[in-house]
Amino acid sequence: MKRSRLGLILVLGVFAGTLSACGGDDAGLAAQTWTLTEVGGEPAVPTALATLTFSDDGTVGGNTGCNDFTTSYEVDGSSLTVTQPAAATLRACEEPVMNQETAVFEALAATTEFSISGSELQLIGDSGETLARYSAES
Repeated sequence: MKRSRLGLILVLGVFAGTLSACGGDDAGLAAQTWTLTEVGGEPAVPTALATLTFSDDGTVGGNTGCNDFTTSYEVDGSSLTVTQPAAATLRACEEPVMNQETAVFEALAATTEFSISGSELQLIGDSGETLARYSAES
């Protein structure tokens, strides 16, 4: 009987450790460069590659399709806070690309949660709406 309990405790301990390792501090955010597919309900501008790259050191950077940017982020479970304002270059681009940039910065500022399903990252607002979608680069 004691042996069975000890075995069960060991199995549960290993299982709990595995679960916490799966979540990690960044829960998979820093394992990828993410490419924008949709923001504000609109598809990404196909000629303006927009990306996000989360680093293990708590910084996130990327490109809006026009300008490069960098800032910091915090993750707690599925909660995500991106510090605003971000430091960014100041290039001017065509209107559709500038509109995408504005939407990307608004989405980052309003993000309170994230979800990763397969190769898709969703940035989610406080009322549960998807603000932006990104796909993992291959």
